[in-house]
Amino acid sequence: MVLSQFATGTLLAFASSIAFGTQTSFAKIPSVIACNIRMEVFNIYFLIGVTVVCFIAHLILYTLIDPAISFSFMGIISGLLLYFGELFTLLSVQQIGIAYGMALSVFSSAVTGIVIQHMLGQSIQNYALTILGLIAVTVSVIGAAFLKQILSFFNPMDYAKIEKATLSMPRQESVVQIFSETTPFMAGNDESSDNDEGNEADSSNAYFIQYTKRMALGFVYSSMGGICYCSVPLPSLFVDEYSAGIKFSLSFGIGCLIVLPLSIFTVALMNCIRAQHEEEDELETTFSVKDLCWSLVSFDEELWHFSSACLAGIGAGCVWGLGNLVGICTFLYLPYVVVAAYVQFHCVVSLLWGICLWKEITQIVEMIAISALTLTLIGGCIMVTFGVYGVW
Repeated sequence: MVLSQFATGTLLAFASSIAFGTQTSFAKIPSVIACNIRMEVFNIYFLIGVTVVCFIAHLILYTLIDPAISFSFMGIISGLLLYFGELFTLLSVQQIGIAYGMALSVFSSAVTGIVIQHMLGQSIQNYALTILGLIAVTVSVIGAAFLKQILSFFNPMDYAKIEKATLSMPRQESVVQIFSETTPFMAGNDESSDNDEGNEADSSNAYFIQYTKRMALGFVYSSMGGICYCSVPLPSLFVDEYSAGIKFSLSFGIGCLIVLPLSIFTVALMNCIRAQHEEEDELETTFSVKDLCWSLVSFDEELWHFSSACLAGIGAGCVWGLGNLVGICTFLYLPYVVVAAYVQFHCVVSLLWGICLWKEITQIVEMIAISALTLTLIGGCIMVTFGVYGVW
């Protein structure tokens, strides 16, 4: 019986990972990249997609399988956790870039998983092995986020020359690199080099202070985002049988619908933050308060990009929402920290789509590195499993 539960939970976890890894490809559609839509606006479409798939799942369950389904306010809490996860992620990206923000959030997710495991009264047989496994999983995810930087640093097979020689090849640029290549504040360092020699020391000190402040803020924001994302399924474990598992779709869908207006607030908040750093922001322009309000209520194409990004955003939300519902069912079969480790395979799925569909990765050295990171991730998951269960 235990083996059956473990096998079922493992299959559900990997199915969820496939959905999570696939949804990232919607943001790489050429029309989405070309319109340069703001991430917070794309997230509104994303939330709409999550809401739609939840209500469709509820409708199918209610009409064809089991009409005994009830709403739980825990779905609103899950919706709020999803919203704040997105908000903190956006804030961290604005401070330190998407690669750094997403990588740092993995640390807080790993720690949160262990804490939640204790909260639920789920035992861990071997803490040392579990922690080592989570470290391996974290390293593999961070390695995937910084793959090109790491390869360039170690320069295997003269990687920089290989990259330069293949610029003319058909190779889809990642939306990650377009939204924020490394850190948004690097432009400030270039500007400081143009100052007079007499002000060079002051400019250097000011830049260092700004750098430290933004790194610290980015670390806090990304950590909070990781905590929120890791906690999204948690409320579903505190509901009755009429709202548990896949039946939680109704509650979560209503929760996402409720937080949609908050996403409009996020658009205004991020616009204000960009306005403060307008000289450093080379990719996006800010609106005045009046223009922003009018663009929001009039559904201005310059802000919303309906024709270019609406369907892609909703599609990403639908795929992620389906994966999330499957993931919620996974927690009925496996311990929390095990599921948290297994779903990190979405990084591998995303990289595979990058190889097969978007041609982001074309070099043998890159594929070897990805294979090594995948093996590290698999090894980490095995260690976490042994650490939690004590046996396979």
